[in-house]
Amino acid sequence: MTFAAAAWERFWFDPIAAIRPYLLMRAVYAVLALDLWIVTMPRGGRYGFGGFNAAHFGWLDAVQPLPTAALYVGLLLFIGFLALVCAFCDPGRWARALVAVLHTGSWAMSLHDTYQHHYFLSLVLIAFVFFPRGAARALLARDGAGRPAVSSWAFVLLLVNVALVYAFAALSKLDVAWRTGEVLRQAPLSRLGAIQVWANGVGIPAEGFWSAAALGVVAAEWTVAAGYLVGAWRDRSRSRWVAAIAGLTCALAVGFHAGAEAILSLRIGWFTYYMLLIAAIGLLPSGWLYAATAPALRAAAWLDARVAGADGPTGRWLGAGALAAAALAAAGVGVALDLPGAPAAGVAAAASTVAAVVGPRLLGRVRNGLRPRGGPAPLALGVAGALAAAAMGTAVAASDARLDYYMAVGRQLEHFGDRTAATDAYTRAGRYGSPPLDGLWGSGGSRLRVSIRNGEATGVFDAVGDGARRIGFKPGDVSFVARVTNGQFDGRMTFRYETACYPEGRAVPVIGLLRRDGDTLVMHYYNLALDADCGDTGGYTIADTIWNRIRVGAR
Repeated sequence: MTFAAAAWERFWFDPIAAIRPYLLMRAVYAVLALDLWIVTMPRGGRYGFGGFNAAHFGWLDAVQPLPTAALYVGLLLFIGFLALVCAFCDPGRWARALVAVLHTGSWAMSLHDTYQHHYFLSLVLIAFVFFPRGAARALLARDGAGRPAVSSWAFVLLLVNVALVYAFAALSKLDVAWRTGEVLRQAPLSRLGAIQVWANGVGIPAEGFWSAAALGVVAAEWTVAAGYLVGAWRDRSRSRWVAAIAGLTCALAVGFHAGAEAILSLRIGWFTYYMLLIAAIGLLPSGWLYAATAPALRAAAWLDARVAGADGPTGRWLGAGALAAAALAAAGVGVALDLPGAPAAGVAAAASTVAAVVGPRLLGRVRNGLRPRGGPAPLALGVAGALAAAAMGTAVAASDARLDYYMAVGRQLEHFGDRTAATDAYTRAGRYGSPPLDGLWGSGGSRLRVSIRNGEATGVFDAVGDGARRIGFKPGDVSFVARVTNGQFDGRMTFRYETACYPEGRAVPVIGLLRRDGDTLVMHYYNLALDADCGDTGGYTIADTIWNRIRVGAR
């Protein structure tokens, strides 16, 4: 074997710290379940309207049924359940493969879902199919050679895929519009404008600032891409340079994504959380990972030992009881969620939990009369299924998922002219809360950032349009402060005149309400008439401003 061939083989197959694939698979599965239930599932309100759909691939439209809200919501609930079961006890490659296939189908079925990171997640989930199986007890075992290591070409491939993501992101930014900083300058929610004003004050010209910021992003992405390829050697090289590059890459990746959210406001789903997990688990020293997760690993090892020790008649009864409890919990949660497709998802979750144990028995692939070869014990699978069902119910009930879903349905029905059905959808949404007043709002080129604390809303200009700028408003100025009750508010607003009167503005009464679609904010305020000496004439008119919600990262 040549030196190049040997190096190539070592790159893919030399052992890595066993804790890395173990932690990464479980952490991503857990985040994926919450992501699907809380963030992605409410968008199901868009599906099935008008009897029309366009899939990501033309052949899918020819073979799949029309994606409906029930199909989409039920599918996401089931995928999240199965992913969480994989996080808790890893039933085997069949379950991991099913998660990967179903997740890919969930975004591929319709162009309603155009989040690019969902494609990337499919690659991650496919890599998980080939990850080695691991147990907490094995991770805690130490011999003379130190902590356990494992060969995992799929983990290395995942890091290579991440490197390619950053590399292609950098390549896509080599056009003139990006290199000159024009794209960043036009970013609607970016806070870089305020930083540019400060930089201009210390002598940095605007063109130089925007170009440097844009090229800095490209340089960071290229560095992270190369760093992931080097970081794949972290556990297999004693070189301090490899460790230093891996650490620098992790720091750059964390800073890059945190900056994208905090400064550029590019909140595209939970993509940042996935990338932070991959950076931390893939690039940090394995000793740090052990130190951070030691209590959880010891607890998991203790539970695994108790489950493995439940043999004989008692173990069989416990296993059967746990499976029955998991099936009942999954089916019960599905019915209780009050979402289309949820009862079917609950039944599918219950059936898959039981089938994971009964199926191998029927096929004759059984060890010790109970446990499928390489699979979890019935007791472990039952406990994992019950916990996953409880987590699904808790996540949906504690979040605004149902509120957001039925609000989305109401907006779609209004768009198609069915106001009666839209009213029913909004009423149903009202069972689970009311649309939030806080967030970003836009009107006439101005942006207002509304925050609520202790029932009091404060609106601050995040950006000002030409009209607001002409009368003296600037970013950071307070627009209004009001008490909020059930989507309605009253308080005082800063009013400015187009004359020299009240140069700092004056406070006038304001009332407002959030329309039932949750996307329109109507404000009514007093426009007090002044005489030539800036005195009140006693006359006034009721003026109004309509603000439209700016949905950050919405597709």
